[in-house]
Amino acid sequence: MPVPNTFANATATIALSDLDNNFATPITIGNTAVQLGNTVSTLNNMSLANVTISSVASTFPNNYLANSAVTIGNTSVSLGGTITTIGNLTLTNANITSLSSTLTVPQGGTGLVTISSGALLKGNGTGAIATATSGVDYAPATSGTSILYGDGSGGFANVTIGTGVSFAGGTLSATGSGGTVTSVAVASANGLAGSVANATTNATITLSTTVTGLLKGNGTAISAASSGTDYAPATSGTAILKGNGSGGFANAAAGTDYAPATSGNSILYANGSGGFANVTIGTNLTFVGGTLSASGGGGSGTVSNVSIITANGFAGTVANSTTNAAITLSTSVTGVLKGNGTAISAASAGTDYAPATSGTSILYGNGSGGFANVTVGTGLSFTGGTLSSTGGSSTSIGLVRAISINCILP
Repeated sequence: MPVPNTFANATATIALSDLDNNFATPITIGNTAVQLGNTVSTLNNMSLANVTISSVASTFPNNYLANSAVTIGNTSVSLGGTITTIGNLTLTNANITSLSSTLTVPQGGTGLVTISSGALLKGNGTGAIATATSGVDYAPATSGTSILYGDGSGGFANVTIGTGVSFAGGTLSATGSGGTVTSVAVASANGLAGSVANATTNATITLSTTVTGLLKGNGTAISAASSGTDYAPATSGTAILKGNGSGGFANAAAGTDYAPATSGNSILYANGSGGFANVTIGTNLTFVGGTLSASGGGGSGTVSNVSIITANGFAGTVANSTTNAAITLSTSVTGVLKGNGTAISAASAGTDYAPATSGTSILYGNGSGGFANVTVGTGLSFTGGTLSSTGGSSTSIGLVRAISINCILP
């Protein structure tokens, strides 16, 4: 607050009381009044600019600071606080001196604490890398230029180059002239045998079999085939044969296994025993030259009742149906009829026939199966069936019904 007395331009003696009043007037710092000679330990509502603090009586609480926390990655870290996990953080040119645990492959590591120098690595299927084992996981590197073969332990061994063979510059060659057959023999086995002529020079082999009878093969050897199992045995005699159920044949029985051949020229019927019997030609029938005919009687039999079935457009009635039947036929169709070769039905006017005309007009086809009246125009009249010209005498129109020309030749 301002002092009550101002002495900047004083021209007279300043009273001591005025000085005392000025000294007694407090100064407001922030929102705190401070008088000369007083001790103040707390100032409120005051901003300090470009302040250097050389020492403090006690530690500042974090909430005294405007920025008491920072965000590292996606994690907020309070000043003075402790954090063990920070997410979503990228380190550039970082130098990591130690880790509390190994980094797995999905985390960008190997899953190993140490890796031996020169060791080959393999995945273990669980997010880490393991050291591969020579001879188990891979074949070790080869040495030299020899031909190699698997040694049964996951590696290789050198092939020993034997007599008659050479291997040089990556090329395997035969150095001998081939082998020499000193003697030829045929072993008797699998149903086969043989003999050899000139066995030690120009051998000629003749093959034979040790099996008697019909033969069968099993893909390797030949042996004797079994009658009734592998083949049907040969037949004897002239009888008709049938299968015997055991791979062979038996004689078939006439009338049981087959119908015997016929004899004569009679009409036949099944005799109930697998064969035929002759049909007896009865009265008023003849059978000559393969033709069965009625020879008399004109037909016979008794009709007990007569009736008419309504079908195919026909109907009818029967009088005396159980004695001397009198049949009266009728049709169930109304109108003009048409037939289809089996039945009759109603014909369609304009489709099946031209409908009847009406009136006395001259007619022409109407294009729909019927007729239409002809309009009699100017200069014409039609009366009583006669079409005449009503115009001038120079024109004559008549109806020519027929022309007859008689020619007499010499």
